[in-house]
Amino acid sequence: MRIWVNEEMKYLKRSLETKLQEEKLPTKKEELNSRNNLDKIRITLFTNTLRGISCLKYLKIKKVQIKNLIITKKNLNPKVIDFLNKNKIKFTTIKNLKSQKILRILDKTDLGLVCGFPHIFKEFQFNKPKYGLINLHAGKLPKYRGGSPLNWQIINNEKYFGLSVIKINKGIDTGDIIFEKKFKLLSKYKIEDLQRIANNSFPKLLYNSILKLISGTKLKKQNEKKAKYFHQRGPEDSLIHPPDTSLKELTLLLRAMSSSYPSPYIVYNNKKIIIKKIKVIKLKLDFKDKNVLTSSNKIFLKLKDEQIQIIEKR
Repeated sequence: MRIWVNEEMKYLKRSLETKLQEEKLPTKKEELNSRNNLDKIRITLFTNTLRGISCLKYLKIKKVQIKNLIITKKNLNPKVIDFLNKNKIKFTTIKNLKSQKILRILDKTDLGLVCGFPHIFKEFQFNKPKYGLINLHAGKLPKYRGGSPLNWQIINNEKYFGLSVIKINKGIDTGDIIFEKKFKLLSKYKIEDLQRIANNSFPKLLYNSILKLISGTKLKKQNEKKAKYFHQRGPEDSLIHPPDTSLKELTLLLRAMSSSYPSPYIVYNNKKIIIKKIKVIKLKLDFKDKNVLTSSNKIFLKLKDEQIQIIEKR
């Protein structure tokens, strides 16, 4: 594997771009004790994403040895394969968690790291490693359990967005919290900005979580009274109905579902019109009883509270 020079400096520099709050970091003495134990622990990394590759790079810098690296065919980012092959990193590919390979690997694993992996582990699997499995979740818990947490935090107009590292248990995102951080969600941020911040922050969060977990520190229980679940967003969730949608709601949706996600769209005359950019129009148009108006190849929408023009579409 190559040595990534100056990677640690890059992470430190990126972390200054936004104010964040976090739990107390391990002291130098605690880190040293955990480090001594860490050298003896057999770690397996499960990932299908570049977030996992970012974690792999950072753990390499911190001299954390990864014994096994597991990827799966489901939702695999091809750039992950490219990186692993280019750097001659050994990995195991599985179809699903029913594979006997997984049981054999977990039998020889003390700690599992789940970083963007699409399969759900069963109790007999996550209980095999001595320290269990820990998962990276890009949402504040327990408020943002479930799928697409970064998107939903923008859509819901949160002032802050959160990242959590938890120990996997029988529920969906219900495990004890090992570490968590929150970041200011600036009004200029789009989903790509949140993804970038998450990918830059998770590696250090994961490293500190490993140290904390193996030190035996008591973990934080989630408050079930505050728990909420959100579904994984699909293309159909981006369909808008102009009379039921406010300008603010559409603006948030555009930020949450920009270039790398299914953008907001309408269906007009049986055609799907994807909305990329809008502007409010001052001149009040006569929509009559309609919510969509076309004129000279221009498309106008009558929202719940404003009239707008779609100025960039597909």
